[in-house]
Amino acid sequence: MAYTGHTSGANVVIVVTTFTVTAVLCCILRLWTRLRISRQAGIDDALAAVAACLNILVNACMCMQVKYGLGRHMDTLTPNELVHALIWFYISISAYTSSLGIIKLSIVCQCLRVFGHIHWYRKASIVMIITLVIFTTWSTLMNLFLCQPVNHFWHPKSTGKCMDKLAIWFFVAIFSILTDIITAVLPVTVLRSLQLPRKQRILLSCVFALGGVVCVISFVRFHALYAIAKSRDISYDNPLAALWATIEINVGLIACSLPILKGLVCRYFPKALETAHRVEHKLPGFPTSRNRSGMIRIWLLSGSCGVNCLGTAECRRAWPPRSEILIVAKLLGRKRSLRSPLTTAS
Repeated sequence: MAYTGHTSGANVVIVVTTFTVTAVLCCILRLWTRLRISRQAGIDDALAAVAACLNILVNACMCMQVKYGLGRHMDTLTPNELVHALIWFYISISAYTSSLGIIKLSIVCQCLRVFGHIHWYRKASIVMIITLVIFTTWSTLMNLFLCQPVNHFWHPKSTGKCMDKLAIWFFVAIFSILTDIITAVLPVTVLRSLQLPRKQRILLSCVFALGGVVCVISFVRFHALYAIAKSRDISYDNPLAALWATIEINVGLIACSLPILKGLVCRYFPKALETAHRVEHKLPGFPTSRNRSGMIRIWLLSGSCGVNCLGTAECRRAWPPRSEILIVAKLLGRKRSLRSPLTTAS
């Protein structure tokens, strides 16, 4: 039996809604963590927010396509339904390529903030950013101006012409898979060289494994595109390609948000990710009622998202061993800042 890209419109709506709500919720929590907890929002967070908005647009387009006939045979659609289905399909294509490219840009920028001190990684990331910007811009513009005039896309019987849609879509899909693989592999190569506690290494490996899942989804979607290429009933055979496209961008958005949520977990569930890193440092001018030697013991939580220091404290950036770290400590109602070297407790 030949492979078809058909599934019911109801399945599309259920899956799209579930994944979209989950992905957008992860992005909202990510922004809350960066803006309110760590207060370290950056360009990667702005990109994730834009991608989330485009993601909502893509999935809204999918639901509207279902309303106007996605999953049904073309010969059962009215002319009005067919036109509206093609309009929403046209919008979803450009929104999809933009969202996917921006998600990958967010991931690369996010990893660059963490591993930017590694010379080769910084160079590779900059090359990747330039490549993604050029490719995302090109693919979006190509999809927007695929037909001349533009409305010939949803009025195929009108006067006009279109470029070879399938050739362009297949090229975009193949190049997107390559960038997916590179985006997923780059941080893993650095992760293996880091000296991290076993729990953190496992958690980060699971998060980066989602990048591999996105690659697998891209391959599956490529197969669904092939079904469309062979189909003479696109509205009936397109649902699986649409479904996998939405799953791809939603899983990508979740993957780029999960590492940031570690700060949220540390704030409200500190013991969940607490590691055995302990440092001692003398805080001049602070009461030392719990330590006669004047040394205050600070337990660094994973990701340096916060510390316990006879009260509360926050590490504003990742803890580099034997180097300076900014600690804002709130101790017995007094708040002070200092920048000085920390030494590992014996």
